[in-house]
Amino acid sequence: MVFLMAVATLPKITEALSAHGLAGDTPAATIANGTTSMQRVVRGTLDDIAAIVEAEDIVPPAITVIGEVAALDDCTVESETAAAGSMYG
Repeated sequence: MVFLMAVATLPKITEALSAHGLAGDTPAATIANGTTSMQRVVRGTLDDIAAIVEAEDIVPPAITVIGEVAALDDCTVESETAAAGSMYG
Protein backbone atom coordinates (compact mmCIF):
# COMPACT_ATOMS: atom_id res chain seq x y z
CA MET A 1 0.00 0.00 0.00
CA VAL A 2 1.17 3.50 -0.78
CA PHE A 3 -0.08 6.60 1.00
CA LEU A 4 0.64 9.96 -0.58
CA MET A 5 1.09 13.11 1.49
CA ALA A 6 -0.12 11.33 4.63
CA VAL A 7 2.45 12.45 7.21
CA ALA A 8 -0.16 14.17 9.39
CA THR A 9 -2.63 11.29 9.19
CA LEU A 10 -0.10 8.46 9.47
CA PRO A 11 -0.98 7.60 13.10
CA LYS A 12 -4.66 7.18 12.17
CA ILE A 13 -3.79 5.18 9.06
CA THR A 14 -1.55 2.74 10.93
CA GLU A 15 -4.08 2.36 13.77
CA ALA A 16 -6.85 1.58 11.28
CA LEU A 17 -4.74 -0.94 9.37
CA SER A 18 -3.80 -2.64 12.63
CA ALA A 19 -7.43 -2.66 13.81
CA HIS A 20 -8.39 -4.35 10.55
CA GLY A 21 -5.87 -7.14 11.00
CA LEU A 22 -2.62 -6.07 9.36
CA ALA A 23 0.27 -7.46 11.42
CA GLY A 24 2.20 -4.96 13.51
CA ASP A 25 5.50 -6.27 12.18
CA THR A 26 4.58 -5.46 8.57
CA PRO A 27 7.47 -3.47 7.05
CA ALA A 28 6.91 0.23 6.42
CA ALA A 29 8.97 3.07 4.97
CA THR A 30 8.43 6.76 4.51
CA ILE A 31 10.26 8.58 1.74
CA ALA A 32 10.47 12.37 1.87
CA ASN A 33 11.60 14.47 -1.09
CA GLY A 34 11.90 11.35 -3.22
CA THR A 35 14.18 11.39 -6.27
CA THR A 36 15.89 14.59 -5.17
CA SER A 37 19.25 15.24 -3.56
CA MET A 38 17.32 15.88 -0.32
CA GLN A 39 15.66 12.43 -0.30
CA ARG A 40 15.29 10.87 3.14
CA VAL A 41 14.08 7.35 3.88
CA VAL A 42 13.03 6.10 7.30
CA ARG A 43 12.04 2.50 7.95
CA GLY A 44 10.09 0.71 10.58
CA THR A 45 7.02 -1.44 10.97
CA LEU A 46 3.32 -0.76 11.00
CA ASP A 47 3.55 -0.50 14.79
CA ASP A 48 6.28 2.14 14.89
CA ILE A 49 6.53 4.00 11.56
CA ALA A 50 4.34 6.92 12.72
CA ALA A 51 6.53 7.47 15.78
CA ILE A 52 9.70 7.20 13.70
CA VAL A 53 8.41 9.73 11.17
CA GLU A 54 7.60 12.14 13.99
CA ALA A 55 10.93 11.59 15.78
CA GLU A 56 12.88 12.11 12.55
CA ASP A 57 10.89 15.28 11.78
CA ILE A 58 9.78 14.04 8.36
CA VAL A 59 7.59 16.60 6.61
CA PRO A 60 5.81 16.61 3.24
CA PRO A 61 6.32 16.00 0.48
CA ALA A 62 6.48 12.36 1.48
CA ILE A 63 4.99 8.99 0.70
CA THR A 64 4.60 6.01 2.98
CA VAL A 65 4.83 2.44 1.74
CA ILE A 66 3.42 -0.33 3.91
CA GLY A 67 4.00 -3.94 2.99
CA GLU A 68 6.82 -6.33 2.13
CA VAL A 69 8.15 -4.04 -0.61
CA ALA A 70 9.08 -1.53 2.11
CA ALA A 71 11.75 -3.95 3.30
CA LEU A 72 13.69 -3.83 0.02
CA ASP A 73 17.24 -2.50 0.17
CA ASP A 74 17.73 1.23 -0.49
CA CYS A 75 20.59 0.61 -2.91
CA THR A 76 18.18 -0.99 -5.38
CA VAL A 77 16.04 2.14 -5.46
CA GLU A 78 19.04 4.50 -5.58
CA SER A 79 20.65 2.52 -8.40
CA GLU A 80 17.45 2.55 -10.44
CA THR A 81 16.93 6.26 -9.80
CA ALA A 82 20.50 7.07 -10.78
CA ALA A 83 20.25 4.95 -13.93
CA ALA A 84 17.00 6.62 -14.97
CA GLY A 85 18.20 10.10 -14.02
CA SER A 86 16.30 12.50 -11.85
CA MET A 87 14.39 15.41 -13.28
CA TYR A 88 14.84 17.25 -9.96
CA GLY A 89 18.59 16.95 -9.44
